[in-house]
Amino acid sequence: MTTTPTTTPRWTNWVGNQSFTPRQMIEIQAEEEIAPLIAQAAAEGIGVRTPGTGHSFTPIVETEGLLLDLSRLRGILSIDRERRQVTAWPKTTVGDFGDPLWEAGLALNNQGDIDTQAIAGAIATATHGSGLRLPNFSATLVGGRFVDGLGNVVEVSAEENADVLPALQTSLGLLGLMTRLTIQVAPAYELHATHLLLPYEALIERFDEFVHNYRSFAFFWLPSDASAPLYCLDKGQADDCVIKLYQQATPDTPREGLPDNQRIDRSYRIYPMHYDPNFHEVEYFLPMPHAREILCEMRKLMQRWLPLSVYPLEIRT
Repeated sequence: MTTTPTTTPRWTNWVGNQSFTPRQMIEIQAEEEIAPLIAQAAAEGIGVRTPGTGHSFTPIVETEGLLLDLSRLRGILSIDRERRQVTAWPKTTVGDFGDPLWEAGLALNNQGDIDTQAIAGAIATATHGSGLRLPNFSATLVGGRFVDGLGNVVEVSAEENADVLPALQTSLGLLGLMTRLTIQVAPAYELHATHLLLPYEALIERFDEFVHNYRSFAFFWLPSDASAPLYCLDKGQADDCVIKLYQQATPDTPREGLPDNQRIDRSYRIYPMHYDPNFHEVEYFLPMPHAREILCEMRKLMQRWLPLSVYPLEIRT
């Protein structure tokens, strides 16, 4: 490659379980630089990857070739209030959308526990929050621009290359490099958050109630007395469940005199929680009709075969 690299780099993800040294790392200064670099890499038979903010636990970014740093391509490009759509640079974080969308009377449809992921990475890997009737980030992508593996710039929308959109929504970076993207958003909303601490058996008895009666329901099962602090949870002993219940607040939702375990705020201020980067994680997708049965079997398995396990098990619907 003819472009001067930054330094001899070693890239590491946020928890430190993935680390590698690419052949070259280049910090992109402008969108126009990307296509020629990918075209040149293709001509030389060199692979190209780009990291988001490193919030995957897998080697999805690893390459022996060229690593493109898009840190300067961050921020909101435009907001269409009528269509409820927002266009942003790929390195814009989930948290970056909060204030600008709120000022436009809009909000992200849903979020997960962490809001520091880059939006392009969140979409490419189908990052999601909780809630049976809510879309993941991939489902909100309605258009954008990417550079394919040969260096061609491709525009995607409902009117142009619409057949490519479903593949682009969860591409894992295999179609090319996203340089800008447009997502569908929702009218601004507040959330009424309730946090409960219940023994596992009590949680299971109310499982269907929590799943169907709340906008969003998630919980941590604590296998050990030492589990709660590992995920920065305030309290809980072995076999307790730390529960998060979110309901959309309405104008007549009481705001005064809330119990200590409840709060109401803008949606993007409720969703995130703090995690120390001290764990490795794998996620399984399970059929909802069998969720309760599977959870009970998982608990039995861990208690019998992994009695020293301390890390919480997180369940999201």
